[in-house]
Amino acid sequence: MFTIDPVKSKNGQFTFNRGGFQDARELDAETEWFFNTTTKTLYYYNNYTGAPAADQFEATNLKLMFALVGNLSYPISNIIIRGLTLRDTQYTYMDGHGMPSGGDWALQRTGAIYLDCTFNVSISNNLMTRLDGNAISINRYNRYTVVTNNEIVWNGDSAITSWGVYIHIYIYICMYIFAYIYFLFFVVVIFICDTNGISFPGLSNNASMGWDGTNDNQPRGLTITQNYVHELGIWEKQSSFYFQAKSCQNFIAYNIFYNGPRAGINFNDGFGGNSHIYKNLLFNTCRESGDHGPFNSWDRQVYVTEMRNGSPLVTKADDEISYNFFIANYNSQEAIDNDDGSCYYYTHHNFFVYSGNGMKNDFGGHDNKHEFNIYGMFLLTSYIGQGFSINAQLLGHNDAYFNNTVVLTSDIRNYGSFDCTSSQATWPVLGNNVVSTPSGNTSSTGLCDLPLQEFQNKFSADLGSVIESWPSDQALLQQATNLLF
Repeated sequence: MFTIDPVKSKNGQFTFNRGGFQDARELDAETEWFFNTTTKTLYYYNNYTGAPAADQFEATNLKLMFALVGNLSYPISNIIIRGLTLRDTQYTYMDGHGMPSGGDWALQRTGAIYLDCTFNVSISNNLMTRLDGNAISINRYNRYTVVTNNEIVWNGDSAITSWGVYIHIYIYICMYIFAYIYFLFFVVVIFICDTNGISFPGLSNNASMGWDGTNDNQPRGLTITQNYVHELGIWEKQSSFYFQAKSCQNFIAYNIFYNGPRAGINFNDGFGGNSHIYKNLLFNTCRESGDHGPFNSWDRQVYVTEMRNGSPLVTKADDEISYNFFIANYNSQEAIDNDDGSCYYYTHHNFFVYSGNGMKNDFGGHDNKHEFNIYGMFLLTSYIGQGFSINAQLLGHNDAYFNNTVVLTSDIRNYGSFDCTSSQATWPVLGNNVVSTPSGNTSSTGLCDLPLQEFQNKFSADLGSVIESWPSDQALLQQATNLLF
């Protein structure tokens, strides 16, 4: 959709402004509407049963309902938002967006509940529904925010976004020569600004960050637990149950999410690390897009933080993904999509169902480890094309894939892929995987175009891994139960 600038009535010419064309037609489906701002006339496509009986229409005009805005010296502290129904905020997908960090997202700093420089805020036991923008927007300095036991449903954008700042300093030297007075002078202007989109509401005390993440002006230590979230991204498709950019040390656990257009959980960068995704149930993601999966990450930018060992480093602490049940159905490419340089993820003791790949790591990703996961299927419906797909690695920064159970769709030649032509010292660490195929034929499936036993004998690699026949649904379900509980 577009906004329209001028209209020339003589030749019927329209000049379009912001927006994008999606080949949509107005008023050709039930519940669509159009408001003519000139005639103040509302057109509404009802249904085939006739006009509604004296229904009322209400227009929304609020984009946020709670705004808690402090500063670094005096954060807003000790606030509880509990037991409320929040609904019917205005859509924000045409508002100014910024680029939170190096991932694919653009985002607006708005939400029905907006937190900006806060400490110890609790949001619990609320129903948030029919909010046409983000439900909860957490910005800049935030510590110990707790979002728990809420239902967020029929939301226009994301449920929860967590977004730190970074500020660039630009020096523009402008030279003006005034010919009439033969005078030359310089004007030096220093702009200090938040380049990550609008600040809504504004934060008066903007502390600079850039690549330096040691000044703490980011959301950290969030607890996102036991929320029931579904029917998201009604208007804006690049949306998730939980999104973070320049945010770290967060705990996302015991949540249920389903029915969204893109990934359920999205980490837009590798800032800091030390977040934990634990015992969540995610399914019906990527319903309106390809690629991705229930979880997606990118890591295209370098940040310096002290998360790894207390000293300033470009190496982040490990992010952990454990004891989750992810169903990578619809258009999901894998359950865990570690994309574009993603590194230092420890993924273990999860039950992943469906999708085309198990572990994925590409475009310079490294130091990711999958172990004790089950990549499973039920009722002989297709699940997984291969166990892992890993890009070329550098010595000392190898990925690892071991102690996993993999149920393959077919008797494929290679149960995983990596650069077999590279030095063996840079190969992923492999071993003790149980790989199940329809036939269980040990001469059909292996690695590097060799049957598994021949590959093991030749390279002394992936030792302990075996090829077996498909387990029964009952046996696989029992394995998953033992794993998760």
